[in-house]
Amino acid sequence: MVHFGSEAGSPGGDTGRPCQLQDADAAAVAFCKEYRPAIEWAINAACVPEHQRDDVRQEVACRIIMRFRKHGPLGPGSHASFAITVARHACLDFIRRSGRERPATDPAIYDRVADDARLPDELMERADGHARLHLAIASLTPLKRYVVRQVLAGRSLVHLSNELGRSHGSLKVLHHRAVKELRKRLVPHAA
Repeated sequence: MVHFGSEAGSPGGDTGRPCQLQDADAAAVAFCKEYRPAIEWAINAACVPEHQRDDVRQEVACRIIMRFRKHGPLGPGSHASFAITVARHACLDFIRRSGRERPATDPAIYDRVADDARLPDELMERADGHARLHLAIASLTPLKRYVVRQVLAGRSLVHLSNELGRSHGSLKVLHHRAVKELRKRLVPHAA
């Protein structure tokens, strides 16, 4: 993945001799070799075309080398997530620079519906349920309607009791009766 050839005028050698890798560079090269499968996985997931993958691999290697030079090698442990993150960022930057839209890995991916997605008839039933709930709330007395809407919005009965100047117990009873009326209207057989 990382190629270090001979460099003319390199600090530790003559022309024709390979340059001497610093400790950080050697650690970066070893890191790239160890986590090559993770880097390849990230490049595959980003849908980089085959003919451009070498450029992205080289960019990933350069980023890892620069990180190791600046901050030193990573501590002990598995760092596959770090390798994947660096590779993903390099892929995204490459895609932005090339000015192309990222294709889907599988064109049929847009035709698939998640298993937990609601079906259209369920969505209609849910919308109908919301409309029925709003009509039922609208049929309550103004005070009960206000309390129910505020509780649905996330306010507590304690705050409402302070706002309305009523005791907490009386507001709790009022809310309970309002919910009971809503149940009667929404589910006729419920008591």
